[in-house]
Amino acid sequence: MTKVILIRHGQTSWNQSRRMQGGNNDTVLDEEGERECRCLAERLKKENIKAVYSSPLSRAMGTAQWIADGHNLDVIEEPAFREMNCGTLEGAEIRDIGPRLQKLVMGGNEDELLFKRCGGESCDQLQNRAWTAILEKVEKHQDDTIVVVSHYFVLASILCAAVGIPATQLGRFRIGGTSICIVSFDSYGPFLSLFNDRCHLTPAY
Repeated sequence: MTKVILIRHGQTSWNQSRRMQGGNNDTVLDEEGERECRCLAERLKKENIKAVYSSPLSRAMGTAQWIADGHNLDVIEEPAFREMNCGTLEGAEIRDIGPRLQKLVMGGNEDELLFKRCGGESCDQLQNRAWTAILEKVEKHQDDTIVVVSHYFVLASILCAAVGIPATQLGRFRIGGTSICIVSFDSYGPFLSLFNDRCHLTPAY
């Protein structure tokens, strides 16, 4: 059985200010994000991790480096795990585009959903690149445990594929910063064995 540990990156200033943070902005971890990553790395030290893959964006690479250092591994950049292209909505305040985001949990005409009409990606385009990369990694690391560090929309699209629901339903998943989700692959196919686990985050003092 192959175990894929999916990690959302730690907090950035844009997460804190509730701004749309897509694949065209290279924000970095803030102080709280670094603290979250320290807790996460400590949590994962006991895992027998064979490889750490990451989106090339700094907030993901920084998170991945904390994990990789605990296992004497190098972080492997994977462009397919880059966050969704948000088009002209990059940097928008979440409160201003709430109705558009809400359509994600309703499904519907892809041409009317979220970012595609704003010059960005469709949910299906995102899922195709992300899920294809996951399957390639699973084929390469059979019976191993690997880590993939990425972003909300990417991870949610992967979870949709794993449980067999349309990519346009990705808004049904809530995935917190440095949370752990696990998708395992056995002879019957993929299954979700852990979701949005943030028990490693101790209170900040």
